[in-house]
Amino acid sequence: MDTFALYLLLCGLTIASPGPGVLLTVNNALLLQWRGALPGILGVVLGILLVAILSSTALGALVSSSPRALQGLQLLGALYLGWLGLSRLRQDSLPGQRTGTTRPAIGVARRLRQGLLVSLTNPKLIIFFLALFPPFIQADRPVLPQLVLLVASFCLLSLLIHCSYAGAAAALSTRLTAGSTLARLNRAAGGLFLLFAALLLGAALGAPSA
Repeated sequence: MDTFALYLLLCGLTIASPGPGVLLTVNNALLLQWRGALPGILGVVLGILLVAILSSTALGALVSSSPRALQGLQLLGALYLGWLGLSRLRQDSLPGQRTGTTRPAIGVARRLRQGLLVSLTNPKLIIFFLALFPPFIQADRPVLPQLVLLVASFCLLSLLIHCSYAGAAAALSTRLTAGSTLARLNRAAGGLFLLFAALLLGAALGAPSA
């Protein structure tokens, strides 16, 4: 198999794997339809781009090699995912929040920011990129153009896969018109965000700090 094709396959499988970013996209699409999920998707992809750029620098290597820095990033990520989960549970507990087919009003900027922070506070992304890029960099060619291609390809695949998830979730949501059903889905998403937060918190507390 061609090396670049192998890279794309590996990226596609990684991006499509369920995680906080995919959960955010699906939840937004279920509640707000495809267009409503787009700001969050753009935020996720922008965050991935920034992390990929960071991982390509000496700072990325420094962060990944520092247990304290990684632990701090894990704690930050756990706190943010926990906040996302609680905010979704709280959203459903507010009186008058849902009646009939009413869907929650979440501003575009807020959705963009949520997607951005989900990516930026994911410590696994830095480690993943640091492990992913070197095997696909050819030493006999200029490094920068190769990095640009690898990063751009990953971001484009992220955009396409998240849009596909959003499209599928939006199509499903047209059959879920009852407000009570949407509320249960939002609560389920909140619970999953809390689960991701707990797992990340466990990893942070269990990691060596020295």
